[in-house]
Amino acid sequence: GMKEGAPSPTLATDIFPTITVEPPAPEWAFLAGERLGWMRWYDTAAEGEYSHVGLRNPAGSGVLIVVKEIAVGFGATCNFHIGMRGNSAVDTQNPGYSRDSRLALQGMVGEVVTVTQVAAGIYPMWQGIVLNNVQYVFSQPIVLHPCWEVLVHPSIQNTSVTGSFVWTERPIEQSETR
Repeated sequence: GMKEGAPSPTLATDIFPTITVEPPAPEWAFLAGERLGWMRWYDTAAEGEYSHVGLRNPAGSGVLIVVKEIAVGFGATCNFHIGMRGNSAVDTQNPGYSRDSRLALQGMVGEVVTVTQVAAGIYPMWQGIVLNNVQYVFSQPIVLHPCWEVLVHPSIQNTSVTGSFVWTERPIEQSETR
C-alpha cells in the first residue's frame, strides 16, 4: 500500500498521439535497382537514304528497359513512324547517361543508335506528321527486352532526325524472362 502523506501518482493530462505524415515516394523510388537514363542523338541521311534514330536494349544486358518519353524533330516537314524491332546492324551506338544523382556518373545499359538505311522488320506502333523544326513528344511507355529496339524514322529520304529518349532500366525479374 501507500504510506500516509505520500503523494499519489497521477497520469499526465497532456497526452497526444503523434501522426507522421510523409509525402508519397516519387515514382523512381518504387523499384530497387531501377535507374533513370537519358540520351539525345541525331542522324543525317545520305543522298537517297532514310535516317533513323532509336534506343536499343543490347543482347545479354540482363535489364528491362521502359521507354518513358521520346522527343523527335526532323529537318523537313514529313510523316514519321515509331516502331520496334529485334536488334540488327546499326551504324553507331552510344551509351546513355544516368539521370539519377543517387548513383555514380556511369553509363546506362541502353544505347541510342542510328541506322541510315531503310530499317527492315519494324513493328509499327505510331505514325504522325511533324513540321520542319518542330519537336514532337511521344509519351507512351514502351517495354524493351534484351535484343529489342525502338526506332523513329521519317517517311522521306534525304533529311535528318533528332531524338531524345528518357527511359528506366532495372534487372529483369525471373517472372519476366521469355
